[in-house]
Amino acid sequence: MKKFLLKSYLTISKYIKSNLGLIKFPIILIIIGFSFYQINKFDLSYKILITYLNFELIQKHSILIGLLFVCIVLNWSFEALKWQLLLSNIQKISFLNSLKSVIMGLIIGNITPMMIGDYGARAILINKKHRPESIFVNVMGSFLQTLVVLLFGTIGIYFLKTSNLSLPYFESLFYPLSFTTFLGFLFVFMDSNQLQKLINKVPITKILIPEFTFIVKLELLGISVLRYLSFAIQYILFFYIFDTHLSFSYLLIGISILYLLKTVGGGLNMFGDLSIRVAFSMLYFAKLGISPELSGLITMLIWILNILLPIVIGLTYLSTQKIKL
Repeated sequence: MKKFLLKSYLTISKYIKSNLGLIKFPIILIIIGFSFYQINKFDLSYKILITYLNFELIQKHSILIGLLFVCIVLNWSFEALKWQLLLSNIQKISFLNSLKSVIMGLIIGNITPMMIGDYGARAILINKKHRPESIFVNVMGSFLQTLVVLLFGTIGIYFLKTSNLSLPYFESLFYPLSFTTFLGFLFVFMDSNQLQKLINKVPITKILIPEFTFIVKLELLGISVLRYLSFAIQYILFFYIFDTHLSFSYLLIGISILYLLKTVGGGLNMFGDLSIRVAFSMLYFAKLGISPELSGLITMLIWILNILLPIVIGLTYLSTQKIKL
């Protein structure tokens, strides 16, 4: 398994090194073009944008808009802190270099199948001898973040079952999700040595489990929860900015299921993943009396601010840097 990951890393790194200069600006154009395509696809026209986003609204909710941008910064800051902590047993890196690695992972991950490029791109700023290990800890970080999404998704579906809303398909997922989440946390917090022995019993696998103390695992879990909340709060703020007056519990249900779908469809990257998010937000919030155009617009804005904007900024910065692989 380690040889496979090393070979994968070398392949990705070689691709990045040979093509980074060529793909920087085409990526920006492709992503921006795709954004406009999605807007047209879901009838999120400029008229709708102008209707909902006006100077009066911005002036009225300037504090909430300010908090929204704080959450965007916190979102990627928490991810950078998590990456820095994940690497603590391998190599000490600064917060700034950690943030650069995260953004590079975001850029390359979004143009490769199943976000596989994230693993190679994040390792670029790591010493060559430590790069294979960085792939293992990256898997650990992704797994923890997924567990947090599953946990909140399970909580959201529980409240859905006790609410007046009817989404039978999602309600039926409560017990399977609860069991999967429980097993996931059991796996993560199991003693590393015991877990290694357990995995080694499977003949076809030779996976090296990263060693983290129980305290470090709790810290990683805490940062993952904070990152989830910084992302979820953005939805809440947007709905309050647009004066929708939805109940807090219904917002939490919708957001938790939406991010659950985002995680399940994450392998589709920004193309399919965004479509899933927009489609579900339109379907769910329409049941609560919110126009599909507004819920779709909010989902698009969150994607633009949290994914598109960091990618464009990151690519602009990378165009001025010489990256040594």
